[in-house]
Amino acid sequence: MKKLLFVLLFFPAIVGAAGRNINGTTGYIVMPNGEGLRFQQYNLGLSSFSGTEEIQSHWKYNMGLGWAEWIEVTFQGRSEREGLYLNLKWFGTLNDYEDPLYVAIGFENLSSMGTFQDNPDMYMVTTKKFQGGHSFSLGFVGRYVGREVVASAMCGGEYYTSEYLSWLADVVAYDGNKYNLNAGVRVYTSDTMYFNFMLVNMVHSRITQIDENGKEVELNPLYGMLGMTITDFM
Repeated sequence: MKKLLFVLLFFPAIVGAAGRNINGTTGYIVMPNGEGLRFQQYNLGLSSFSGTEEIQSHWKYNMGLGWAEWIEVTFQGRSEREGLYLNLKWFGTLNDYEDPLYVAIGFENLSSMGTFQDNPDMYMVTTKKFQGGHSFSLGFVGRYVGREVVASAMCGGEYYTSEYLSWLADVVAYDGNKYNLNAGVRVYTSDTMYFNFMLVNMVHSRITQIDENGKEVELNPLYGMLGMTITDFM
């Protein structure tokens, strides 16, 4: 009886928490979704990224705030390079159902020069929520890559297998419009904190280029991310 009462009281709070993607925006792994931070809701995150031939191992930190009703503002920075990057999102619901349909339009990595694939982008996305906190999202994104705008579709989702564990996956495209599959897991330790492990470019099309040293490097290599996020109200 006590366990049932715990699930009924605790589980809705957990599944209502807004998870973030690797850029700090409310979303899945790489893909943003249609949800966002509520007014005066904030999040703080810290993530460790594994190194590859092209990208050194590094830390990313992010902070976000529900600036006004239906407006999310987030920042993210990196341990070994310049400045903070800005993300903006406007979002809302199309109905008043218990499990609503969300829509959002936003920008990520504003002021970035595209170093280490942190390309500036603009996206539109819709997210359908389901009973139990599950969600599925579909959208389009335009990335500014090498002085060109690369537009592509994207989709993703989150599935809860218990009150403290969810599984995520999304499919996005980068250079050459080749689609990559990303996957991960979130472990919720309370209604305000979760830990996550992500594999980015887990299944991908191999695209290479020659760097300034004449060495062939892969543009979208497989790498892992381990992080934690705290979400609460001011």
